[in-house]
Amino acid sequence: MPSESVLANVAMMQFSRTSANTLFMGVVLVALTFRVLASAWVSDDAYITFRVIDNFLNGYGLTWNTDERVQAYTHPLWMLLNIVPYWIIGNIYISSLLVSFLCFAAAIWFALRTSSLTRVQTAIFFLLPVALSRPIVEYATSGLENPLGMLLIAWFFHTLLKAQESNKTLHKLAFISALLLLTRMDFALLIAPIWLYLLANAFSLTKCLRIGFHMWPLWVWCLFSLFYYGFVFPNTKYAKLGGDIPSIELFKQGIYYLYDLMLRDTLSFFVLLFIPFSTMISFLIVPKQRTYPDRMKAVLMVTGVFIYTLYVIRIGGDFMGGRFWAVPIFTCLLVALQLVPQSYYANKRTLYRLALVMIATAALAHWNFITKWEEGCKRIGMPVDTSDADKEICSIRGIIDEARFYHRMTGLIMLKTLNVRTMPEGVPVLRGEEYRTSLNDKAATTKMAGMPGFYAGPQVILVDIFALTDPLLARLPAIKDKWRIGHFERNIPDGYMEARVQHNPDVIKDPDLAQYYAQLRIITSGNLWDSERLKTIIRFNLGKYNGLLAAYKQRQGS
Repeated sequence: MPSESVLANVAMMQFSRTSANTLFMGVVLVALTFRVLASAWVSDDAYITFRVIDNFLNGYGLTWNTDERVQAYTHPLWMLLNIVPYWIIGNIYISSLLVSFLCFAAAIWFALRTSSLTRVQTAIFFLLPVALSRPIVEYATSGLENPLGMLLIAWFFHTLLKAQESNKTLHKLAFISALLLLTRMDFALLIAPIWLYLLANAFSLTKCLRIGFHMWPLWVWCLFSLFYYGFVFPNTKYAKLGGDIPSIELFKQGIYYLYDLMLRDTLSFFVLLFIPFSTMISFLIVPKQRTYPDRMKAVLMVTGVFIYTLYVIRIGGDFMGGRFWAVPIFTCLLVALQLVPQSYYANKRTLYRLALVMIATAALAHWNFITKWEEGCKRIGMPVDTSDADKEICSIRGIIDEARFYHRMTGLIMLKTLNVRTMPEGVPVLRGEEYRTSLNDKAATTKMAGMPGFYAGPQVILVDIFALTDPLLARLPAIKDKWRIGHFERNIPDGYMEARVQHNPDVIKDPDLAQYYAQLRIITSGNLWDSERLKTIIRFNLGKYNGLLAAYKQRQGS
């Protein structure tokens, strides 16, 4: 029998080891918190949604321009989530940052509860990569839906792995999935493979109907959107995917978007590609792993990441460098918590060396990007814009470091004061205030629909030439040689501006387009319960008026 002193020493050593592990994890959490706070900002595009929220609280409904109902945002749940905080606080800048912080903190909390690793392993395989990932850290705020997307993915993955397999768990997963799709429709690709697996394992018509019933938030919103806006999909879907841009051009742009991630954040690029490929390959090579349910679920989650990556490439990515990669990278790191066995990397020295390699890789990529960015792009023949002396925000074929650019105006640490009157400073805000004073009850075109639109106030009608907020322009072809990703400029039809001011579609010069817009106007501006409006919604969605638009396009040579 060991003596009491020996047992006491062993207990003390165990306590010291546990305390050291907790301390290390705490240090990484503090570093992550500091990174998120230091990087906190709000994007110009977020103010498109904020204008809708502001109009709603001022009694104009969920509108962008108060004279028509248009879903100018892609994230209904995120928009709804920000209404009450803004109403309470009275400052959309502060309330949106607060909601973002809370969502991101909850996402980290769910991830830590899901982890089956030791504290040191969790810190090194999850928390540290999260803290070093620019897409995750920068879009943990921004006023966009990313933190909510990360929260719902973490909640979904936690429920998938930790809850007992039962009908109740499936129903809960269905409810979370509905919320995820309401955050952003294309997030469906991330969870599609796992749902195919879940349904295939226990398929029955009754079970599918019950699962569908528990997705009721999605169906309620779709019905509301069809009734209120006239269409199930947001206006941005028509603006960005309906501009008649050749698919091959969008695919090339998507490759640039992936390459941009590799240049700006090599570690995140490695996580996005290595974890899905290595997971799927290891699953195929090692037969015994096929019988491991949790590993199977993890494989299907990274399969969703792979499909989502292909989708992002297919649509051309985005002009905000890293924005569309934040949630899939976060998903990959969630999977890493499940795939790394505790027996691996048990030696702490190995773990700490791995942490140093991660930090060095992130630092080297950042330094290399700043110093050799232009040279590297020229070497591979990639089109770049070097008009801005700051290489950190110069664009690769229209892809810019949006976070760094707007951080100068909307960065939390850049503010001189923080109170209910706090607002960003810069040209976009001044332009909005100028619209407010000079364009009251008038219409004007704009290339910036975000902050200028929000600070212009509800009385000003702004026609966004990139069509994100305009239902007619969104359905017209983009100018083929005047687009960059996310900005598909449209020509303003003759008489359209006058038609907006006079609320009279007949003012438009082209007769077919005037008739087409007259029907569209019934949907967006007519009495909600008018029977003719409801009939027009059905006819419009069935394509009854597409011939009018086709005739106009043919005359325009599109």
